[in-house]
Amino acid sequence: MARIPREDLVSETQPGVYLCSMHTLPGQGKRVGGTDKSGVSFDHRRKWIVEQLELQAAQMAVEVLAFSVLPKSISLLLRTRPDLAKDWPDADVARRYLIALHAKVPFGEKRLPPPAGEIERMLANRVELRRGRSRLSNLTWFVGQLTEATARNCNREDNTRGRFRSEEHTSELQSPCNLVCRLLLEKK
Repeated sequence: MARIPREDLVSETQPGVYLCSMHTLPGQGKRVGGTDKSGVSFDHRRKWIVEQLELQAAQMAVEVLAFSVLPKSISLLLRTRPDLAKDWPDADVARRYLIALHAKVPFGEKRLPPPAGEIERMLANRVELRRGRSRLSNLTWFVGQLTEATARNCNREDNTRGRFRSEEHTSELQSPCNLVCRLLLEKK
């Protein structure tokens, strides 16, 4: 069965609930949690991911309804809220966007607020402000920010470079009935 393009599933103007899954590259020993065969624990990376999720959810119009971090995958149940982002004042959009954009600092380091000059530059640029407002409720941008921050920190810790996760993440439009069925199946 052919895959439906994400832009045909995800509305940029209406709230929606989506199940997203990201997987690390197979066969390369990349992990986001658990313990590897040599006994090295990667469970501290789960804390990094939770920290990043909290930061992004606080700044963006995407709600994290549930999540799971397994040794080689992350699953998220997300609700997009473009209706919220639409009503935020421009200064709020600029501040939130710049915080979310620059959230890829090493985990555990202090995240500084964006300089006032950056906020003023964004407020003066209507195109950039429109793009920021759109991205603040964008499912793909939310997942991309999470995976990039996780990859940067895991690669830094592993002293490696390059891709950390599979090229694509999946998103599925979920009806409430489908969600309940899926949750019941996962519990068994």
